[in-house]
Amino acid sequence: MACIVCGAAGFAVHGGAQTRPDLSGVWTLNRDLSEFPREMGFDPNWQAGASGETPGGTARSGGGGRGGGDRGRGAGGGSLRLPAAASHFQSEEDVKKIRELVHDVEEPPAQVTISSTSTTVSIADDRGRTRVFETNGKEDTIQLDAGPIGAVTKWDGAELLIRYRVDKNQDLVYRYGRVPGMDRLRVRVQFSDHGRGEVITRVYDPLPGS
Repeated sequence: MACIVCGAAGFAVHGGAQTRPDLSGVWTLNRDLSEFPREMGFDPNWQAGASGETPGGTARSGGGGRGGGDRGRGAGGGSLRLPAAASHFQSEEDVKKIRELVHDVEEPPAQVTISSTSTTVSIADDRGRTRVFETNGKEDTIQLDAGPIGAVTKWDGAELLIRYRVDKNQDLVYRYGRVPGMDRLRVRVQFSDHGRGEVITRVYDPLPGS
């Protein structure tokens, strides 16, 4: 009986590994099914002043999203919120990297190409950038336009989880997975502050003929 239970447990672990979805392909952003909040970022107490600056010095970007609500769909152009002033020194490069990451959420790529191996996932966008992630759950260095940044990537159930180390207790978390029952890619982005924060969902359709 012990051997049977042991064998069943082994099958369950193996079967769980097989639940990883195949994210490979060329995907195009479906703006109508995607969320574009009017405001997004890390600071929950963000308010824009008349000068276009937040109390912490964060610049606004563009106008509001379509629909007039806080979580409008379809159009971009919301306001960016960067982390509140840190208690430790942040270099100009650090600030630029944070701004780049937050801007990428505000203006997601219109097309992404995903390929994978047993240990890596490569994500290329229509802006000519390709990032390769080691899916071993250990912190790795990812090259942004503004410089290198630490990121941890792993499979979390049926989703690929990428956690960018933005600042102390603040991460930008991406979750890539399939829309249940549909041939669509779902990308969930969270501005995580102490494990909490808003989540923005984007939906991508497969490129016809790809």
